[in-house]
Amino acid sequence: MAIPVRNEAERINACLSALASQREACLTHVVLLLNNCTDNTPDCVRDHAVCLPFPVSVIMRTYPSSIAHVAPRGVKPWRSRPG
Repeated sequence: MAIPVRNEAERINACLSALASQREACLTHVVLLLNNCTDNTPDCVRDHAVCLPFPVSVIMRTYPSSIAHVAPRGVKPWRSRPG
């Protein structure tokens, strides 16, 4: 499973713990794709990963702000509300 992450220090441990509690999912590995994080998300993940029943890989990237949150050509950004 791959999860895109940006500045989720307050929520990432709960997310990973919720995944760990899903016994029927049988996760064998989780990859976190950290994009332009400016908080302590990487530290939170590192400290919590030792408590999880699956390995966690972290890939960190820092992109120029002009492209950091731009959808690839032809892909429309997802919105939770119309507008």
